[in-house]
Amino acid sequence: MKKIISIILAVVMAFAFTVSAFALSVNDFDALTNEFPVSTAANGMKYAAYEPKTENGKTYPLVVYIHGLGHAWNDVTFKQSGLTYWASDEMQAKFNEGGAYLLMPKIPEYVISAAQSGKVFSLIEEYVGKHADTIDMSQIYIMGGSAGGGLAWRVLIAHSDYFKKAVILCGDKFLSKENAKAVSDTPIWMISAKTDPLVWYFLFSAPNWNMLMKNSNVKGECRHTVFANRVQLPDGSNAIISHLLAKTIGYNLCRLADKQPLNGMKTVDANGNSVDVSFENGIIEWLQK
Repeated sequence: MKKIISIILAVVMAFAFTVSAFALSVNDFDALTNEFPVSTAANGMKYAAYEPKTENGKTYPLVVYIHGLGHAWNDVTFKQSGLTYWASDEMQAKFNEGGAYLLMPKIPEYVISAAQSGKVFSLIEEYVGKHADTIDMSQIYIMGGSAGGGLAWRVLIAHSDYFKKAVILCGDKFLSKENAKAVSDTPIWMISAKTDPLVWYFLFSAPNWNMLMKNSNVKGECRHTVFANRVQLPDGSNAIISHLLAKTIGYNLCRLADKQPLNGMKTVDANGNSVDVSFENGIIEWLQK
């Protein structure tokens, strides 16, 4: 059953990226995609990475994003999976240091599982080692969407002290109390959709958020964004299915046209109070608080 769901998800994701790649108004998408050369780590895992414009004596954050199923068919669909727009000058300028390293592991299709978490973390350590002089070890963040969100959960649970913060988009991992305690000192931003047909909100997202809030030592720094109905993409169009949340992070959870929050999106804090999310108060800003 799990394999059947994975195949359906992969087909849907592949179709979605074929027909609905949105454009950034001030940057060329193809040019940004080319900013991510694909390399191979010592453990054989492929990855795409972006290096910011560095200055002598300065260190920079590292953002790791793990894609979901349907993205690893080839290098192009893979590089379109999450942080492509974060390589733009506009998004890089949002980082306090004037830029950030971006790293995306390439996970083989249908093999996204707990067994991959060790390989992903090994890749992260190798990449950090290569840029030890310019990566700020106190600012390493992990993000993931869909099956990649589930894998990001697993990497974070095993190595919570390594990451400053985490963003999980519709992650397909059910958190146990033990899992939640393992990440109790990590600020986490969950993003989900109530009408998600693949990672069910009331089975995964809502219980996971509740479990986090019962065990977190940093509740005040956590957020949960929920799309009530259809998921609006940054270009103003709607996602084919509400599970396709990965694109919403591409422009910091805001619309391209007016830099306002995406329609139908509500973000709350640990007490259930609404949190304003705008172009100047999105994911990048939250990561650096």
